[in-house]
Amino acid sequence: MARNFAVFVTVARPSAEFTSSASTCSLNPLTALNCALLLIQNFEFGEYPKDSHWTLITSKEALSEPPPATVLPIPDISNKNAFASSSMAEINAFIRENEDFMAKMGVSAANWLVIDQKGLESSTCLVCSQICNPGEDEEGARARRG
Repeated sequence: MARNFAVFVTVARPSAEFTSSASTCSLNPLTALNCALLLIQNFEFGEYPKDSHWTLITSKEALSEPPPATVLPIPDISNKNAFASSSMAEINAFIRENEDFMAKMGVSAANWLVIDQKGLESSTCLVCSQICNPGEDEEGARARRG
């Protein structure tokens, strides 16, 4: 069973701007991303970092050992984030291609989270869940369409 959930950041240079009636506050890219990762932690029912189950995935290369949960603050990833500017379809394709490997590494291939520019600006994220029909294969799907 997966112990961690993957987090993908699709923004090349994450940043966020917050406007209040008094002023506008711009966060630098690293602060904005650290803030977003901090918001997904559940401090009400868990102790950080011991109970953190989020793993920031920045490389498309195979891992040699299970990745730990991401500890904050994270370093600048702007020059080493393979998922910057990736579409949802590209992230899904990566997960599908590496599903078995991710399971071995303890990272869920069924549920993952995507942080994009709009999410940074609105303090939201995309939570993705892969729904599969057990036993369905390409032949079964093709037979129903045919």
